[in-house]
Amino acid sequence: MLALRLKKQSLISAVYAGTGSKSRKRGNGEMAKYRAIYQKIWKDPDFQALTPEGKLIFIYLCTNESTTESGLYPLTSKTIADETGVSKPTVDKLLANGYKNILYDDSHKFVFIKKFRIYNAGGKPDLIQKSIINDFKVSRETYLWSSFIEEYPDFKAGILTVGKPLANGSGEILSIGKGK
Repeated sequence: MLALRLKKQSLISAVYAGTGSKSRKRGNGEMAKYRAIYQKIWKDPDFQALTPEGKLIFIYLCTNESTTESGLYPLTSKTIADETGVSKPTVDKLLANGYKNILYDDSHKFVFIKKFRIYNAGGKPDLIQKSIINDFKVSRETYLWSSFIEEYPDFKAGILTVGKPLANGSGEILSIGKGK
């Protein structure tokens, strides 16, 4: 019980400490970042079905300092375990098959939160597009970009492959380029 209470406290601290993409200026010139968590998450049947550790990991994946505008970013299961206090085997099991809307590329150590853009909408569209294209340029080796394009087809035209096609995870090649 104490461990769960400590995990909940860690979760609360992580949310209030300010991680994520929304920014406001601090007095020292540093930008504080945060991500909103919608209250309705607690009534969501998929979320309710998760164990306490599953809920903690889910919220962590949506709010940690590595998140990007695309919802697709590099993160190891060891980092998740270290920062949440959940055992690495539990983290590995959850990432492998514990979430409906989260995919994990274990070979490249990338996570993709499918509905991330829906719950983190806002900002200037041209800056969001630029940020997502930069995410792609830095991390095109993961097959999760194919899932990103399936989830957000409006971004397909902006994501350009430079010199090599994008694998879709099944061994097939997905060609993503302007106008395709």
